[in-house]
Amino acid sequence: MNKILIILSFVILASCGVSQEEKMTNNGVVISDLALNEITIPNTQISISIPVEFTELLIEDIELKWGGNKTAPKWATGNENMGTTISYSINLFDASEVPLKDVMLGMKQGFDRVVPGISWENNEVINLNGKDWIIFEFTSNTIDTEVHNIMVTTDLGNVMPILNFNSTVDQFEGYESLLRTSLDSVTLPRGQ
Repeated sequence: MNKILIILSFVILASCGVSQEEKMTNNGVVISDLALNEITIPNTQISISIPVEFTELLIEDIELKWGGNKTAPKWATGNENMGTTISYSINLFDASEVPLKDVMLGMKQGFDRVVPGISWENNEVINLNGKDWIIFEFTSNTIDTEVHNIMVTTDLGNVMPILNFNSTVDQFEGYESLLRTSLDSVTLPRGQ
């Protein structure tokens, strides 16, 4: 079981003059619109509200940001420079026989082993709009920057969808409330 959870952890990882409608962060990042648009992630039944300034990343952008990794997300949206993104991956893993808390602990152990410079802020099981989800929040190092991740996953029978709200540490302060509001908006159809 631990081997499966460690593999699951690997899959998730290879998975970051102002008007009233703008917000300037301490590091000079300007968020042009604080509003959110509700969408359904393509080829899923997951609804989520995303910042209106975010655009869907092209396959080439996903390959660039995630290095052509086999576990790159299936879908992502982000700001203009892709420093802050929301991505979706799917893991073909059936966790229906295992309590989510146990899945979470196994995944955390895997992250601790393989994520460079991981610093934990949160890891727990939460209820999000009537469904239990595992949430991981941490900072870690990439090749050229430090990244703040808020990652959620849940069991849907034979699959575990993974949503990652990811931002460079430099941009996180400016996008944090939008990312958390977006996270809070995640919904699945009843019965899932």
